[in-house]
Amino acid sequence: MTASLPAPAAGTPVAWRVTAVRYVGIDLAWSEGHPSGVVVLDEHGRVEAAAYRTELEALAALCLGPQGCGPVVVGVDAPLKVPNETGQREAERGLLRAFAPFRLGAHVANRRRLQHVHGGIRGERLAALLACLGSQPSRNGQAGHAGNQASPASQGPVVLEVYPHAALIGWFGLPRPLPYKHGDLARRREGLARVVR
Repeated sequence: MTASLPAPAAGTPVAWRVTAVRYVGIDLAWSEGHPSGVVVLDEHGRVEAAAYRTELEALAALCLGPQGCGPVVVGVDAPLKVPNETGQREAERGLLRAFAPFRLGAHVANRRRLQHVHGGIRGERLAALLACLGSQPSRNGQAGHAGNQASPASQGPVVLEVYPHAALIGWFGLPRPLPYKHGDLARRREGLARVVR
């Protein structure tokens, strides 16, 4: 059975082309009804699509593109697997140990808190949705999005949990996180300008 993916929201034209591999970054909102940012890059780092979506199904549709678009690697800035009922995940403890000198921590992710505060674990649901939709046969009858069965990515998307603040500190040797998500608009613009320099 071929997956039926919802079309992107009206007013956001998306032109797709077949590429060797596509890369998707998602800043996933932790709560339902809040927009999540998504950008899709081709194998050369060119932007294919950029949008805000509130529905997980619409995010998955943008990640996967039309069937036959090729393999995709998705980086999600949100917890994708939360096995602990309370407390912190080992990943958060490790991040705190490594990045405390940079004044960087992570939000506590546990099942009880995420269910109570945010109504569920959206990252787990998005990862499951991508895995389910990505393993559906394409129009040419092949699994995933590419006819090349030798590629592991052709079996569905590769989905990774990412933490951009830590990556920026590591890549650019920053002394502390850039303030591109907090503060007034002027402060966020300044932080974002520093990210893209």
